[in-house]
Amino acid sequence: MDFTQFSPMLKEHIGSKVLLDIRAGLYKGHYPSRLEDMRCPYLAVAHPMLKGALLPTHKNLELALSIEIEGALYETQASILRSSITDRVPLLWLEPMGDVIRLQRRRFVRVPCIFKLDLCFLDEIGHTVFSPPKWFSMMAKDISLGGCALRVNLTQRTFFEKGRRCLCRLSSADVVFLVFASVARVLEKTEDAEVGVSFEELPLAAERSLGAFIRQQELTNR
Repeated sequence: MDFTQFSPMLKEHIGSKVLLDIRAGLYKGHYPSRLEDMRCPYLAVAHPMLKGALLPTHKNLELALSIEIEGALYETQASILRSSITDRVPLLWLEPMGDVIRLQRRRFVRVPCIFKLDLCFLDEIGHTVFSPPKWFSMMAKDISLGGCALRVNLTQRTFFEKGRRCLCRLSSADVVFLVFASVARVLEKTEDAEVGVSFEELPLAAERSLGAFIRQQELTNR
């Protein structure tokens, strides 16, 4: 797919997580980031970090950028134009190169499950000192390291708007983790709705514990 064909779809997903893959050189590796801006054909992503500092980069460095949109993983090659550290969020400006490839796999393994979690919406926290945050108890019908799918009733549906950020309380192996997330999609059904929630970067301990749960579910479902 030509990038000009892909750009309208990408423009609707500003704020989505992306993965930058540097495949050669001193800083070879995978770096999570977020799509922050788009001035076609150029893209701005949050400047990736390395050990708590901005990743050293130089102009014309080539990398692969991937993003998951509606369950499909897309990848394109890009080169670095410049970095901008004067913005509120340090940015890395990229110039896409070549076609966009749709990969026939998800970035994360997703497994069906019955997984209990609680969530509250960030825009409702702290409105008054006397009102504790309102937590919703939900059941996930599938889960991955990138997010989960929730089945919600029509009453709960009114709270879930695409892009709304929330705090998820996950319990895995008797350990409780708090993870920031956002509503990625809402699929309307006759009597209920399916909500896709995208996790922001998982703490290492949460990634290990949830990863072990996912591997166990994958083995069970074979």
